[in-house]
Amino acid sequence: MPFFLLYRPGVPGEKAPEGSKELYSLRLFVVLAAALLTLSACGGGGGSSAPAGSGRVFSLGSLKGAETGLLFSSTLAGEDSSGRSCVGSIALDAGSPAEVQGVLATPVTAALSANCGRPDAFSETIAAGDSLMTSVTYFFGIQDYITAPDLVLKESIPGTRLNDWTTMLDTLLAEHPNADSLIMALGTNDLTRDRTAAEMIADAKTIVTGVVAGNRDILLIDILQHADDAGRSWTPPRQAVLEEYNTAMKSWISGVDGAYWLDVYASIADPDRPAGIYKRPEFNALAAPGLFDFRHLSAAGAQFIGRAIDARIASVRSNQAEQNTVTTLTRRYVDPDGVLITQTDDAPGSTCTPVTPDGFPAAVSVGESGSLATLLCDDNTTIETIWVAEDAGNDEMNFVIRRVTRDALNTLTESSEYVYSIATNGEITGFSKASTQEPGGYTLSLASN
Repeated sequence: MPFFLLYRPGVPGEKAPEGSKELYSLRLFVVLAAALLTLSACGGGGGSSAPAGSGRVFSLGSLKGAETGLLFSSTLAGEDSSGRSCVGSIALDAGSPAEVQGVLATPVTAALSANCGRPDAFSETIAAGDSLMTSVTYFFGIQDYITAPDLVLKESIPGTRLNDWTTMLDTLLAEHPNADSLIMALGTNDLTRDRTAAEMIADAKTIVTGVVAGNRDILLIDILQHADDAGRSWTPPRQAVLEEYNTAMKSWISGVDGAYWLDVYASIADPDRPAGIYKRPEFNALAAPGLFDFRHLSAAGAQFIGRAIDARIASVRSNQAEQNTVTTLTRRYVDPDGVLITQTDDAPGSTCTPVTPDGFPAAVSVGESGSLATLLCDDNTTIETIWVAEDAGNDEMNFVIRRVTRDALNTLTESSEYVYSIATNGEITGFSKASTQEPGGYTLSLASN
């Protein structure tokens, strides 16, 4: 046990004994040395500290490479900042020692994967809109030719406009709580009632935001051609509104997560008629033999758009699976004493080295905390790490590792928290991760099942 010699300062007006200055200096030296011994006894690795009486001791041998083989594995579940469910897995293992930078080191590998996309997006979808969606007498509805979803709930109402659906949307979604998506074709009836582009755009945005707010996807079809030879409903001002609406909504939807635009206007345009404002003849409904309807679709037209919707859904599913898949493979090479030699990350593909040799302590008690040496990476990023041992109850500890990554300009790019639940025998019993990426603030939270 360390001991202390107390330094007694001189009393004002009192003459110091001979040699007292040297004695006081010696006593002060012993006090400081004893204090350093005390800190050394309490500390772990990387500048750790612990309050007195911190409790049970937990081994960190698994994280330090003291064991080889599979250390921990589990499936994961959680969500991202878009509110979408995520599933994945974690596997932690230690390989056989090998020479790294001239040192015999054990690779401790953490392989984590997660997918927050929905490969089954648009599995149960609501088809809603006006008469372009619905088959009535002589014309054919798009909703009858959509095959990609497992279930298509047909809720279209002929004659409806965008503003009608802004008031009916909540009721519609409440009637189909299991529906994960909505496909809509609207706008033609708004044009024939001479609504402005601004009014139509505002209503369409209300519909889209209302759908995605409920963690559903929406696919909006652009307004189609309705020019006719008799000039019954088409006018140049209406055509201008149509084009303004299609352009504005296509651009806006591209920035809304969970919202998608289907652009078929150009694909169904009659190449032999001016300015592309007429449908192809084979896509026009026939009101009577030889008499085109011009506004509604033939079976061929409805089928063409139905297939285009199926292709768009397939693309959405593929992109969601690809864009929302997170895969990381981190290898920490530690020497026989558990000191980190180097660390590699397959994503983003970097190798990092501590500025000074450092590592987690061999064992910790609840309440201890510390920091590790800064990692300098070959992609000009730096990683700073702190850790803390927290009580998890049930004779277990949560070993919390918090990492902050900055780029070459010292700008924060990612902050992460990893939590390993550890039993008193050193066995890892659980894992969780929470990370935030900058810029953008995308967050991902996962925990073992």
